[in-house]
Amino acid sequence: MRLFLILTFFLGIQNSIFSQQIDTNKSKMQFEISNMGGLKTVEGNFSEISGEIITEIGTLVKIDFCLNASSINTENKKRDKHLKNQDFFEVEKYPNICFTSTSIIKQENSYLVKGNLTIKNITKQIEILVSFDGKTLENTDDFILKRYDFGVGSKGGFMVGKEVKFTNIEIHLN
Repeated sequence: MRLFLILTFFLGIQNSIFSQQIDTNKSKMQFEISNMGGLKTVEGNFSEISGEIITEIGTLVKIDFCLNASSINTENKKRDKHLKNQDFFEVEKYPNICFTSTSIIKQENSYLVKGNLTIKNITKQIEILVSFDGKTLENTDDFILKRYDFGVGSKGGFMVGKEVKFTNIEIHLN
């Protein structure tokens, strides 16, 4: 009987690592970018996120997800169609925008997540500060990407801002 209890306890510790799938229907990533030389701000989101989050005893260990680039929505069908073509995201050639964590550092009330973001086959390391309550991962601060770093859009002109601010990331787990 003691051996059974010892094995059960040992196996319980061994199995404290959990892989949880992202709930695509509830998760979203919202952004904003200046438009018309800064006179306007365009808000939008990516609504199709898939992947997994790995935890160990309730602590984040790994984050791995992809956005469906075709799920971009700015509430303007003509603009969304343009964003999906070769001028911006080239969704036919590059259907996904993917992130894989390389390091997660627990802080007092949040996690500093470092990882590789790949857009259009260009990978850059980014850092995101997030909170995690066991079922939902959210950014605690806005973070900014330079779209030119990923080959998104042309460098000329003043119509579209150079930086994209991600204002709300909500990743819900099943």
